[in-house]
Parts: sequence; C-alpha cells; structure tokens
Amino acid sequence: MLCVSIIRHICQVNVTKLPVKTDFKYTKWQAEKDKLYIQLDEINKLDNRFYNQSDSLLDFTDNAYQYYLKGNTPQKRRIIEIIKDKITYKDKKLNIELKPIFQTIVENQYILSQNIFCQSI
Repeated sequence: MLCVSIIRHICQVNVTKLPVKTDFKYTKWQAEKDKLYIQLDEINKLDNRFYNQSDSLLDFTDNAYQYYLKGNTPQKRRIIEIIKDKITYKDKKLNIELKPIFQTIVENQYILSQNIFCQSI
C-alpha cells in the first residue's frame, strides 16, 4: 500500500515539464523525488528480507521432522528449542506446547490433510 502511494507520488513529481531547470522549485521537487526513490528502495529491501525469512521459516517447518530424525543430539535440542513454547512432564506424560506460529502451521496442515482425505472418499 505504501509502495503504491510512493510510486504515485513520484510519478506526480514530473520535473521534466518545468520550463527552467535551474529554478528553485525544480531543485526542491527533484530533491523530493530523490527522497521518495530512496524510501521506495528501502521498502523493497524490507519486503525482500521479509519474503526470504518467510521462505526460510516455511522450508524449516516443511522439513523439521526430517531434520529432527536425521539430526544428532545437539541438533535435535536446537529444533525443540526453536519450536517449543513450553514443555511439561506430569504423570509420565510429556507435553510440548508449540510456539504460536508453529501451532498455527500444525493446525493448518491438519485441516488441509482432512480436506484432502475427505475429497478422496
């Protein structure tokens, strides 16, 4: 949303239509246009960072089980540390509460698998 408004604003600051390029208004508008381009570039960098981190998180969640099975003891501990919110052991039962993001992914995967199962019947 912000990117679109910045791009629109940049397009509105069309300095080529000014009669004299040495005019104070031209300099002011060019400076504003340059500033908006810098802001747009920063937003794009943040977007790219967000998408890269999201891809890494989704890749991890898709493969966490395999990573855990193939991992050594320190790697398994690290995986548990990443995904767990709380671990309790009571009455010979181990309960692992997942961090909200991982809990949501598990619930969505379960719903998706139920929908696929119901469609195949």
